Amino acid sequence: MILKKILVFITIVCLVNSNVIAQSTDKTNGVFNTKPKLINKNHKTVIPIEIWNNKIFLTAKVNDKAYRFILDTGSPTILTTKVANELKLEIKGENTGQDANGNLVKMDLSILEKLQLGDVTIENIPVFIFDPSKLEIAGELFDGGIIGSEIMPLTNWQINFKDKYIILTDDTSQLDYIKKAQKAELKIYNYPFMPIMEYTINKKFKDNALFDTGSTELLHLFDKAYQELIKQKLVNSQAQIAHGTFGESGGGRGKDNTFHFTSIKKLNIGELDFKDSQVWTRPHAPSLIGSKIFESQIVTLDYANKAAYFHQYKKPLPQEKSFGFRPYFKDQKVYLGFLKELSPAARSGLQLHNQILKINDTGLTQLNKSELLDTLTLISNSLKEESIEITFVSNGVEKKVTLKK
Repeated sequence: MILKKILVFITIVCLVNSNVIAQSTDKTNGVFNTKPKLINKNHKTVIPIEIWNNKIFLTAKVNDKAYRFILDTGSPTILTTKVANELKLEIKGENTGQDANGNLVKMDLSILEKLQLGDVTIENIPVFIFDPSKLEIAGELFDGGIIGSEIMPLTNWQINFKDKYIILTDDTSQLDYIKKAQKAELKIYNYPFMPIMEYTINKKFKDNALFDTGSTELLHLFDKAYQELIKQKLVNSQAQIAHGTFGESGGGRGKDNTFHFTSIKKLNIGELDFKDSQVWTRPHAPSLIGSKIFESQIVTLDYANKAAYFHQYKKPLPQEKSFGFRPYFKDQKVYLGFLKELSPAARSGLQLHNQILKINDTGLTQLNKSELLDTLTLISNSLKEESIEITFVSNGVEKKVTLKK
């Protein structure tokens, strides 16, 4: 299968990754033709990162003021409306597109004068402007926005979850974890220059995937790719099924979808080999190689030589058992937004959009904005346990069940 040309992906990161596919309009006023410029030559800078739910957070300076950003290779650079207003950026256009949930999203466009990542300075960057405060979670995760893909070819990037840092350098010979690393071709298309890699399933099926640090999966398989795998009898057609959404996108939550969960005997990304991987499908192109890869690999994106390097620092973790559900937030409450059929959650009577009142002894009603991150952490930690008690409301009746993996 051939990956279609992508004009723009915008990733708004919440509980899980979701993408906005933005389409060019006649109001962009040439902003996308602006070419960012890296000021530093012979550079090497180390940037500390925070990792939360496999999302990459870092501090960067925008016109000399520090903000917290998410690094997302599946997105162009986005500034929050708050930052754009503080900087008094001139609006130079707008862009409207459809997000991963089918919602239309309109964003303003501008040019950012200066972005500083450690000791590296990049100037003249086209940026989208978006107000995440309208979403339930995103506004609490960052105040600056998203560091995106259009600036990435200006230097080389080493992403290291083991030691919690990113290195930017113009010379990969200065980097550790390269000499004995496994290699894959790094493909770059037009704006916003997102990293693309070829993946192979069971040595027979080949496709291109977006290397998307905003996705939490190892491989998030496009539905049409999955159907082709079934046609070629490379995966079991009797896959597990789930309903709901993986999370909110730029325009919020969308209509519920059906997802398939299937096992892949052998997955290759260039020379990198994963065995017995389990992957979810997604309704929109392209397939995504996501941040779960960082749980076992130190990844170097060598744009100068169009190569990606993977250094294994520990064995990939086996697929964790789960309770078969994921929550979402709405109006300071928690609801069930994703449910796997025949899972412990489904067998216990939980249904899509049931309100979750408690997990164990922690109440989940009338949450303040300031409590959302703590609540997300609590839920994430609870889902790692072998059993949990859930109090929920179904058809107006309060119920309590114990789920065991």
